[in-house]
Amino acid sequence: YNELKILFQEADDKYNSGLFHFARGGDQLSLKIRLSDEPLRQIISSLYYPASPYEFSVLPADILGQVYERFLGKVIELSSGGQARVADKPEVRKAGGVYYTPTYIVDYIVDSTVGALLKGQTPAQAAKLRVLDPACGSGSFLTGAYQYLLDWHLDYYRRHPQQFRNRRRQTAQGFVLTTAEKRRILLNSIYGVDLDQNAVEVSKLALLLKMLENESEATGRQTVMFSAGGRILPDLSGNIKWGNSLIGSDFYHGKQMGIFDDEAMYRVKAFDWGSEARGFGDIMAQGGFDVVIGNPPYVRQEILGKAFKDYAKQKYETYAGTADLYTYFIEKGVKLLNEKGLFGIIVANKWMRARYGKPLRIWLKQRDIREIIDFGDLRVFQDASTYPSILLIGSHVPSKTFSSTIVAHLTFRSLAEYVSQNSFNVRMNLLVDSGWTLSSEKSQLLVKKLGDLGTALGDYVDKKIHFGIKTGLNKAFIINEETKNKLIEDNGDNSLFVKPLLRGRNIKRYENPIPNEYLILIPNGWTDSQRNSQDAWSYLSEHHSAIADYLSPFKQDAKKRADQGKYWWELRPCDYYEAFEKPKLMLPDISLRGNFILDTTGERYCINTAYIIGSADKYLLGILNSKLITFFYGNVSSKYRGGYLRFIYQYLEVIPIREINFDNPADVVMHDNMVALVETMLDWHKQLPGLSGIQREMVEAQIETADREIDALVYRLYGLTDDEIGIVEG
Repeated sequence: YNELKILFQEADDKYNSGLFHFARGGDQLSLKIRLSDEPLRQIISSLYYPASPYEFSVLPADILGQVYERFLGKVIELSSGGQARVADKPEVRKAGGVYYTPTYIVDYIVDSTVGALLKGQTPAQAAKLRVLDPACGSGSFLTGAYQYLLDWHLDYYRRHPQQFRNRRRQTAQGFVLTTAEKRRILLNSIYGVDLDQNAVEVSKLALLLKMLENESEATGRQTVMFSAGGRILPDLSGNIKWGNSLIGSDFYHGKQMGIFDDEAMYRVKAFDWGSEARGFGDIMAQGGFDVVIGNPPYVRQEILGKAFKDYAKQKYETYAGTADLYTYFIEKGVKLLNEKGLFGIIVANKWMRARYGKPLRIWLKQRDIREIIDFGDLRVFQDASTYPSILLIGSHVPSKTFSSTIVAHLTFRSLAEYVSQNSFNVRMNLLVDSGWTLSSEKSQLLVKKLGDLGTALGDYVDKKIHFGIKTGLNKAFIINEETKNKLIEDNGDNSLFVKPLLRGRNIKRYENPIPNEYLILIPNGWTDSQRNSQDAWSYLSEHHSAIADYLSPFKQDAKKRADQGKYWWELRPCDYYEAFEKPKLMLPDISLRGNFILDTTGERYCINTAYIIGSADKYLLGILNSKLITFFYGNVSSKYRGGYLRFIYQYLEVIPIREINFDNPADVVMHDNMVALVETMLDWHKQLPGLSGIQREMVEAQIETADREIDALVYRLYGLTDDEIGIVEG
């Protein structure tokens, strides 16, 4: 290690980049610690042939970037016994891992921002370009932007060889930029901030490695001769800075500074953009950055903390109490632009339809949205169940329309080519604040027509839309047929607490599912209403011994539930238990299309993978199971992996229902026809389970015919044109 320290100090003198930072009050720890030779020998030898399976000198930068990104997601923890272990950082555990942005995403965003601003420019004009990543991580976006600038300058110099002959040099592989020119572009145009100090260093390293590509020992010696102080690499401390992009020093205003110890100050790391010393004061004084790009960290609102939320509520127009962190990076990034700037980011697409995204949606409608690309449920990030989108925004007047693309697969040769072939225009004034769905203008107009025409389902059924029962411990409170029979055989009164139960997967449109599971339902407060002065558990054990004996083994787990009644054997408080005891409509919460059934028994319960609607209206059942309503729902709600829709109250309540005017004979005819068709469908679906062979095929054909008739009737009810029907059917 003593020999290695000498090499480190020589590198510090030679490169002066912060990679080896001993001089001027830098790293004092590395020169003082002691390491034994053996572990160091093993580490170093494992990096080289023949022990290493990798040839690091030829690994592309994006592969190294993935390594860096994973490194940044780790932390060394010490056990109470002093053992060191490498573990995921808390925020990484919450997000499910660290995911490196694919190169094609970086390239597309860089080309759409940096590339767009460089069109028709000269090198003198390009020298004024300032590119920022406010959450730079391992530097993938910054190195992508830097590479774009290098390529653009080299191409320009090729086309103007005499004017710029001193800015490029000849190699065996062709012309490349001189080291001095690459250094100038890097220092002039590339800027970044990150809250993770390691990320700042890694990002610098990535940029310096990019600068050193195609360099040799000879060019290195030449560079030393002409560089300031005789050092090869530039000092990037003025370009890549450590700090919290979202929090300024005003975070501390009105607070007692004594509550912030060194560790708390370190965690917050307030960053003042307008400060000359600590921020980018000169750039902000000139109006801001030309380009802001990146992939902000995915940090869920649960771990943001009260102090940050209180600050965000005061500072950000897009604030919502349950908003994820990327919401604020969008607002901050756009506000850091100058009057001609461009913003490009990849974030989760949840902001388009989630409740917490409403303030952001309202804010964005006042912005110059250029483009939104929605990847839906595609695995853009390997091994991550995120639903990403690309958002491109300018700093001009609000746009009336913007380009949008729904990406259906990742097998394209070029994302730019795919977008050019599949994009469509979205009208801003047709986007509703309650949730955005990216669709063609024709689809948008049809969705608006449907919404204006019908009565919202929530109003149609007097808000009687309820999710299924939450037990908090299904293994205890959901039982099979055999257990149900034993409980009732022991005491017939136990039947009061045993309810036929359906899960979401049991519910298929128009069918009449026979439950094979049951719910033990002892409502909150029931025990106290019965026991008088007797001990609660003693009362249950005496009067319903079989149920008490069955539940006893689950006592400890049942006590841990968040969802429970006053006693551990009771279910959570619920003011709509009686709704399950009436005729009603039922539906699963996840489905490819509308899947509604009619429960006329007034007995069936469901757990929270299903919903109930307090109506037994067969006319309503036909409308909800139609293609038109599935089309509408798919355009106002979120889609999940595999194209599945999530049926939840937020979207169910806005489904438009065409009300019948019973004073209008034509309406009455259509209503009666719908009821007759639905009754036929219900009857055929009852028969289907007992049929096979040609009989089953015949009934299935009849069901398909009736389904088409219902769809056609719904189109007439809602007054659709042939073109509009084509949109739905397509």
